[in-house]
Amino acid sequence: MQNITRRILPVIAFLGFLTMSRAGAENTFELRETSTHQNKVFIEMTVEDSDRKLYVSDYVLLSTADVLSASPKNSNIGTPMIEIIFTETGQSKLNEATEASIGKPMGILIDGKLVSAPVVHERITGGRVLITGTFSEEEAKRIVAGLGENN
Repeated sequence: MQNITRRILPVIAFLGFLTMSRAGAENTFELRETSTHQNKVFIEMTVEDSDRKLYVSDYVLLSTADVLSASPKNSNIGTPMIEIIFTETGQSKLNEATEASIGKPMGILIDGKLVSAPVVHERITGGRVLITGTFSEEEAKRIVAGLGENN
């Protein structure tokens, strides 16, 4: 099972819509526990560009500090995507967070806005994710620059 996970990359767990909220601004990336059920300690948020309401923890599971590098990529069909590689500590956090969240949505926040909440299908052990969405190539480049591109 782990070999399959490594071969296909954890794209399934992190497909989502990502938008740029402030052109030229430094972006903050956060991964947070998310629930579809109302919870007194979680904050109600709406996924950007949708009517989907979720409840998001204020506890940050991973952040920009856990990002080793980020780079813009293109899929096989030419659509923009962002590859994020996490630090060793970030890899460990990602492994634990995704293992605990199988079958549940996980909130991806950029600059404090819930931009995606994909359902985690399996534990991610490789420390590398690809995020796809409806953003343009220019938006992907600006987001990567704000995350600290290391090419």
